[in-house]
Amino acid sequence: LGFQAMTVYIAGDHSIIHDGYNSEDIALPIRFSGDPQQTVMFNVNASKMDASYVRSVYRKLSDENVTMNFHHAGFDPSVWQTNQYLRGNMTLLGFSTDLNNAEFG
Repeated sequence: LGFQAMTVYIAGDHSIIHDGYNSEDIALPIRFSGDPQQTVMFNVNASKMDASYVRSVYRKLSDENVTMNFHHAGFDPSVWQTNQYLRGNMTLLGFSTDLNNAEFG
C-alpha cells in the first residue's frame, strides 16, 4: 500500500486508483517496462552490488512469483503517460498482471 499511497500523492489525483484487480493474496512476477538496466538498481556498471547478484535479482523478480500482492485496488500503468506529475517525478520500472490478465501497478 505504500507504493500506491506515494503514487497518488505525487500524481495529486486519487482517481487514478481503481478497484477490481484480481491480485489478492497472490505472488506474481514483475513485468519490467522500458530498460531497467539503465537504472542504478539494475545497471551492473553503476550498482555497488556484485554484477552476478544484480542479474540474479533481476531474473528472480521477472521470472518468478516473488512479489506478494494483498490488494484488489491499483492503477493502470498507462497513468504514467497521462499524468504530468508522475511522468516528471517517477519512472515506472515495471508492473504486474492480475489473474484476469489486467496490468496494474
